[in-house]
Amino acid sequence: MSASHAEIAATLRAALLDQVLDPSVTFQDDTPLAPLGVDSMSYVRLLLAVERDHDIQFPDEEMTPENLATVDSLATALVRVSQD
Repeated sequence: MSASHAEIAATLRAALLDQVLDPSVTFQDDTPLAPLGVDSMSYVRLLLAVERDHDIQFPDEEMTPENLATVDSLATALVRVSQD
């Protein structure tokens, strides 16, 4: 069974708070991630968390600025690839 958008978004939020962002940073699912300081290594951490928790592989060709823009856009892309 595929993970839902809400489950993947929750994993991404938790990984952001635990591994990437300063705990004082606040964000919503539609907050742009790059201005928060999320860099390429941060995205690797986020995707590893999703892979670990939901067994979803994120193909390199899906790593576009549009897909990586926000928690919401990343969760949407991850749901899409998990259903392919």
